[in-house]
Amino acid sequence: MRRNDRTRRDVRRVRPRPAVLAGLALLAGAAPSAQAEFRVCNQTLNLFNVAIGYPVEGDLFKTEGWWTLAANSCTSLIKQPLEYSYYYLYGTDIYGEPAIVGTTDMCVAAKQFTIPDQKDCWVRGFQQARFLEVNVKNADRWTVFIRQR
Repeated sequence: MRRNDRTRRDVRRVRPRPAVLAGLALLAGAAPSAQAEFRVCNQTLNLFNVAIGYPVEGDLFKTEGWWTLAANSCTSLIKQPLEYSYYYLYGTDIYGEPAIVGTTDMCVAAKQFTIPDQKDCWVRGFQQARFLEVNVKNADRWTVFIRQR
């Protein structure tokens, strides 16, 4: 498959909440003139706060957050060509409850943050969260869609 071919896959790892039942659909590729980026689009009527994690060197990962994602809107978490095959996404609902979760433990903070190392989150004053792994298949751009189930 060529690098910019469109690929679509449904992921059902979003933890259901009484007010939030969301699913993720992943879409890769774009027209060659499109801007390289990692975007998240909220196709629900709910508000989410999202964070991203990605490798930086060796076995170190960096996490950054929070972006507020309003209902029926999109935001770019990374605004440059994607360097890695895997990125990690985590999100909470407006009550701070996990809404987009996976199996990879990384650090987050209560307020806006950039955390360069993911070891010993609690000891260093951070919270540990389970990020969803997103395989971008070496594409230059990737969009994650949050959808109502």
